[in-house]
Amino acid sequence: MSHYYSRDNDLLESKPKEFECVVAGNRYRFLTDRGVFSRDGLDFGSRLLLETLIPDVSGRILDLGCGYGPIGIALAKSCNAEVVMADVNRRAIELAKRNSGLNKVSVDVRLSDGLSEVEGDFDYIVTNPPIRAGKAVYYSWFKEAKERLRSDGKLVFVMRKDQGALSAIAHCKDLYGKADVIAKKSGYFIVLCQKCLTI
Repeated sequence: MSHYYSRDNDLLESKPKEFECVVAGNRYRFLTDRGVFSRDGLDFGSRLLLETLIPDVSGRILDLGCGYGPIGIALAKSCNAEVVMADVNRRAIELAKRNSGLNKVSVDVRLSDGLSEVEGDFDYIVTNPPIRAGKAVYYSWFKEAKERLRSDGKLVFVMRKDQGALSAIAHCKDLYGKADVIAKKSGYFIVLCQKCLTI
């Protein structure tokens, strides 16, 4: 069965729509369509993630599973950052490219399954992971991200408690050594993971 984190959503009949929103004082305009996540407006988890991170992140940032682009575009507009955005959904990637132009930001948008088509290392990897794709998908992202973070780099993700946030935090503590809840609201957790350096 198809879901928004899959390659075949461009086979769905296109029914584009548009919305505007304000995040951290900046107004954004986004085009969306069928077959992408949260097509009716900015979802609560992504908003909380952005409000937690802006304007404190900087450096080279990857928005993993970017969808039509709200997280990466807002970070590029609000932070001193070089932003790469990646998703496996072709329709989402085309929308992300168009939305970066609409919002006048310069970002590098990549069609990529996980990090497979993404080059280099990052100071931050941020994601609102595709829960409907299944734990095997986004747990593999957590592992891949660890290998692509710079020495002091951080993975930051948002997840609802009732969608497995507590087990994901425990998993990331085992994987990274550090996984802390840096914000929570209405059942959503913002989690920061960082590799613990061994002496």
